[in-house]
Amino acid sequence: MSCLMVFGKKRIHNEHEQKGFHAVVQEGMQLAAVFNIADYIPYVGALDLQGLAKRMKVVSKVFDDMFEQIIDEHVDAGDKGQH
Repeated sequence: MSCLMVFGKKRIHNEHEQKGFHAVVQEGMQLAAVFNIADYIPYVGALDLQGLAKRMKVVSKVFDDMFEQIIDEHVDAGDKGQH
């Protein structure tokens, strides 16, 4: 319902990763809440022992692609005179 209000249509699946908006948001929230050793030992952060940086980059890329598609749809609708 929130996606319908904000984006103008339901975002059940993302064409790029075949993940729904809900699943991507859940993954992002899990990554934000997980214990990160690099928060307590800064020198370990460069090694990415837990693989969190890699997973965060994947989620960020999915969000960027999704929002870029939404922006392109709005621009196309504006060019066609649909506001």
